[in-house]
Amino acid sequence: DERSAQRDHHQRPQEAAAAIEPGSLVIADWTLLTPLLYLRDVEGRFSATTDLEEVPRARQAERARAALAEGRQVYLAALEPAYYDLEGLARLGEIASAGPIYRLVPPE
Repeated sequence: DERSAQRDHHQRPQEAAAAIEPGSLVIADWTLLTPLLYLRDVEGRFSATTDLEEVPRARQAERARAALAEGRQVYLAALEPAYYDLEGLARLGEIASAGPIYRLVPPE
């Protein structure tokens, strides 16, 4: 149903923003990055210390590794293999559901 799809389109970024911890790195493709940037920069829905980045697929594992080494949480906006290096990111830890987005949980 079109009405349900529109509601999901608007609700998902808001639910994602609520799940993101301050100071985190969020790796997102542009379709998900744009509404998250709006929620952070215009509506102030979550911390300005959170980095929202469209990282090229080939550099995602490297960028996530650096953020984890700094003690930061790392989130993925989606699990679409065409946009996300799921294999490389999974080498850094478990990719776990965190509401409508995903968190990279490094091994203990």
